[in-house]
Amino acid sequence: MAPKHLNCGSKIIEIAAFLAAGIYNDGYNFILQIMNDLQLQIGPHCKQFAETYDAHRKPTTHIVCADKSVAVTRALKRHEKLGKQIKRLY
Repeated sequence: MAPKHLNCGSKIIEIAAFLAAGIYNDGYNFILQIMNDLQLQIGPHCKQFAETYDAHRKPTTHIVCADKSVAVTRALKRHEKLGKQIKRLY
């Protein structure tokens, strides 16, 4: 969200990080809340886009997190087994 080809101040970077974290945590509904706080009129197409995007985003996020946690658990178990085998050798 922050421009990469222009120098920008720390406040712009802070705002961009805040928006990115909000979108990551709450989806595009977060942007609609900010638009509402700024008293911008939100049209039906904007709300429909946010709902559609968030509906597709959430199931995918849970699948990716589940796959990563399974992989991490397996790696930790392999590491523990290897550590036990090394202790037996010495």
